[in-house]
Amino acid sequence: MKIQFEYNLSKDILNFQIAAKSLGHGGKPSRQHFIYQQTYGEQLEDGLVQEFIKNYLDINKIDPQTRLAKFQAEWDLVAERFFQRATEIFQITLPLEKVTAYLTVNDRCSYSLKENYFFVSLANFQPKKTAMHELWHFYTWYAFGEGFNRKLNLKQYFDIKESLTEILNQEFLNLMEGADIGYPEHGSLRSIVRNFWHKSKDIYQLVDNLADQPGSRFKQGL
Repeated sequence: MKIQFEYNLSKDILNFQIAAKSLGHGGKPSRQHFIYQQTYGEQLEDGLVQEFIKNYLDINKIDPQTRLAKFQAEWDLVAERFFQRATEIFQITLPLEKVTAYLTVNDRCSYSLKENYFFVSLANFQPKKTAMHELWHFYTWYAFGEGFNRKLNLKQYFDIKESLTEILNQEFLNLMEGADIGYPEHGSLRSIVRNFWHKSKDIYQLVDNLADQPGSRFKQGL
């Protein structure tokens, strides 16, 4: 499977709009969204977001094509090792020929399982980490998605998929060149993931374990 890095202004606009409504970060806007609000308020029409993006790139002297080439080269160095290790952990191979990594001005990055793409921030100095984080969500969905879809609500699924990225710190730290920190509200769940993984590297048992935690938000769903 190939990860192709690209820059597309219309996709950048879309990510900006999606990220503004993100479930994480306690409802706080991203740094770019905060700057946007100072001029445009809460309106997120395509034309306004496009104007902001173009000005942001110009003011910060960011050339998407230069970053594009750099990010692609960095990813290609670790891609084979990542996919081999991820396949061993999830015991599945992603049934995809290509996933597109679109660059975005926003620090927050959405993804689409339906259209096979995710976003990486242009300001990111660790693009490999972001790519692995987003691809982990792809693996999680293809391994557990059918069950999640039947038994979990959106918030429950969000919490469990984000907590599982703690495994990246245990298995891929040498490839990421920086730890996957995650959302502050998932600290206790990530601790459970970390402690369990030190004892048993079985991701299917791990998900069951998360569901059985006292007071777990997943207990009623799974």
